[in-house]
Amino acid sequence: MIKIFAIDIKCGKVVKAYAGARFNYKPLILKKKDFSDADFVIKNVIQKFGITEIYIADLDSIENKNNNWAMIKKLVKKNQKINFLIDSGFNSISKLRNFKIFFKEK
Repeated sequence: MIKIFAIDIKCGKVVKAYAGARFNYKPLILKKKDFSDADFVIKNVIQKFGITEIYIADLDSIENKNNNWAMIKKLVKKNQKINFLIDSGFNSISKLRNFKIFFKEK
């Protein structure tokens, strides 16, 4: 069985989903502890659960409102042993091409 951890990112923060009502997503707080930092969440999930696959939904990009590509790029570069599945709302070839170009830039 493959375990895939999923993260929703909005405005640079890991957010908690509320029944698909994206306007109501808030930074992820669990038991009064802030888990809205993606780097912190990924580090802990890898250490505690041995996760090797992570799905990231870039909600801003999916909604065509900015994107979190720079943050995602840093996460991918920092965690090269992890297989990332990126959902950035690739609804056109040009958007996919722009993402590919952005990711190849240093």
